[in-house]
Amino acid sequence: MDLKEAVNGFLRSTGGYPIQSDDPIIKVQINNETVLAFEESLEPDKFYLFAVLDSLPHGGELEVALEALSSNLFGQETGSATIGYDKDTRSLVLFQRAELTSMDDRKMKELITSFLAELSYLKTKFQELGTLTDLPG
Repeated sequence: MDLKEAVNGFLRSTGGYPIQSDDPIIKVQINNETVLAFEESLEPDKFYLFAVLDSLPHGGELEVALEALSSNLFGQETGSATIGYDKDTRSLVLFQRAELTSMDDRKMKELITSFLAELSYLKTKFQELGTLTDLPG
């Protein structure tokens, strides 16, 4: 199964729809606020699943960085995912690397469901800190 087939299997089971793009990154609109992205890794049979948590306002970066590092520690608040920072967009990004070799429709749905739960939790957490903007992620 290739990455596109795995994503399409998930879409069939949930009624989601892909975003049309020439970009090699597969994007899926989950709801009005969440776009998931899937990208093949340079490592054979691996891929990345990622989504923007939110954009950072100017100021408060230290507090956000420390909170993100704390959340990443041993995966205590991120599960199998990791929080990163995209300096070009000034955004926090939640990402997870997964194996494509053993992926089937059920495993893809479990992966995405778990990832979305972590994403939702972390968006709420950082919003409550008052350090992120109210822009949709």
